[in-house]
Amino acid sequence: MRKFTCFAFAFSLLLLGTHSLRAQCILSVSPTADTLCLGDSTTISASVAGPGLFTVMGGTNNHRGNMFDLTALNTLTILEFAGSPMATTNIAVYYRVGTFVGFENNSAGWTLIGTANNVVPIGSPTPTPIPVPINITIPAGQTYGFYVTSTNTAVSLNYSNGTTLGNVYASDANLQFREGKGMEYPFCAGGSPFSPRIWNGRITYSTPGGAAYLWSTGATTPSITVSPGATTTYTVTATSGGTCNGSSTITVNAPTVDIGPDTSYCGGGSVTLDAGAASSYLWSTGDTTQTITGMVGANWAQVTDAFGCTAADTMVISQYPQPAVNLGPDTLLCGLGSYTLDAGNPGATFVWSTGGAGQTETVTASGTYDVQLTDSNGCQSADTVSILIGNPAIDLGPDTTLCNAASTILDIGPGWTSILWSNGSTNSFINVNATNTYSVAAIDSVGCTTSDSILITASANPFASFTISGDAGCITASVTNNSLHVGTALWIWGDGNTSSGANPGPHTYAAPYFGDVTLVITNDCGSDTTTIPFGCVGTSGPQAMDIRVTPNPSHGQFQLTCEGLNDPHLHIAVYNLQGQCVYSHAAQGTGPRFETTIDLRTAAQGTYLLRVTSDSGQSTRRIVVED
Repeated sequence: MRKFTCFAFAFSLLLLGTHSLRAQCILSVSPTADTLCLGDSTTISASVAGPGLFTVMGGTNNHRGNMFDLTALNTLTILEFAGSPMATTNIAVYYRVGTFVGFENNSAGWTLIGTANNVVPIGSPTPTPIPVPINITIPAGQTYGFYVTSTNTAVSLNYSNGTTLGNVYASDANLQFREGKGMEYPFCAGGSPFSPRIWNGRITYSTPGGAAYLWSTGATTPSITVSPGATTTYTVTATSGGTCNGSSTITVNAPTVDIGPDTSYCGGGSVTLDAGAASSYLWSTGDTTQTITGMVGANWAQVTDAFGCTAADTMVISQYPQPAVNLGPDTLLCGLGSYTLDAGNPGATFVWSTGGAGQTETVTASGTYDVQLTDSNGCQSADTVSILIGNPAIDLGPDTTLCNAASTILDIGPGWTSILWSNGSTNSFINVNATNTYSVAAIDSVGCTTSDSILITASANPFASFTISGDAGCITASVTNNSLHVGTALWIWGDGNTSSGANPGPHTYAAPYFGDVTLVITNDCGSDTTTIPFGCVGTSGPQAMDIRVTPNPSHGQFQLTCEGLNDPHLHIAVYNLQGQCVYSHAAQGTGPRFETTIDLRTAAQGTYLLRVTSDSGQSTRRIVVED
């Protein structure tokens, strides 16, 4: 297989000694990153910044950030701000052409330069560099506004109280810093600024010319153009009131493409070729997608990356006939016995699911058997057969719980010559709804007999109900569980503690408790929850309201009277003994007394549970519907 590759390389910067030990020389090298193809070139530029203009440190005040004006006496480029954050925070820097005054609340008048996350303060008297490259050039005689702010509203930047807004507070031969205003984030956040305020920190800038350069190539210009053929580090030494050093590393890189080794496929198969991630593709088939279905013979792909660099690869594909294997039809054997499977194809290699490696395999147990064979060309085929030795299988499924008078069908399917269920039925299925163990025996068409059984458990939805009483100090809560169809019970006392069991002992609180107690009843059919507020002295919850139901028993109509209500919300529900809700009514604005008629004339004869729930608790009554 032949491979053709056009090399490319990526360019990255490693800044060494960006700031010299002497403040008079601060060197920046750019660009910070680039990528080139072999034979291309790039320009590396170096510039020396001035020492920077200090305002003041150890501020007497602080808030989220500052707006201030900078006036250029000579054309200069602002490179970096170093401020005075009070704690680790995120910082954003904005600017506008012209003064900031009048734009304190107007975000539309500003341009975001950049943000820096997790800026860790150095602490006064040393300003903390803010890693946001500014690179804003101010022409001579013009004023630009800047906004430096913490975006974390819990962390402030130090500033000092000023004297006069717009007053020149600090200056040198090139730059004037003017007193500004303190800000909430962002842009006053709808409030008013604090004025005047002096931003604490340092402003680093550069001016054109004024520095001497010496590159490792021997060049003495501020910029050099290079075209390396291998990884190369270029260094530069600058002299401007001091000496500082920097470097730029160009790393040679190449796009790669590997569509894989020469391969083959069998029968009507195919091979998908993938040229990997790239910007554009060209295949020998004329396709321009990342993947294609390969053709028999030579296939090549040429890829082009984002920088226009190319690479190529070739794969040769061969096609062979597919071998055939047939283990025969699925086979049933009653009683003990054995069966020999033959995969054919002499001379091939075989892998059986049993671990065997021959052309034939003898089996003595029921199961599904498969074989995979590989011929001399490496082509593979497989087949599977089911062998049943002994009795055919019937599976009624796992033991099952039926909820709320539900039923289920137990079905062994068709094809049996004789069927007998434990309930005497001879059908292929029965419908069951009662707790019992159901079994079936059947004989199939070849005379094999089998059987199975299943436990069906009839259950109902849980119904949670309880009463609660407390002592005079609101310390001890005693409960009585009146729930139905209980599987498990979980008591939630409201103080972070829980208990399990149908009727736990009294619960003692660490301090007087005024809150809810909740009971969660769970069984195989689900769960039900009821909550009662715990009060001091005597019975709390539903005992706080007087409930009367008349007549009881009745023929389906009941008169419900509730007195002693302390809230405007009331919910009435009636459940059958399977936990199903057969009646529901909600009322609001009831006042201390509420009356209503409950109509259950369409309900079946029997016993029901009436639950009345208010904001302050619940109460449950048994009611009976007669013919």
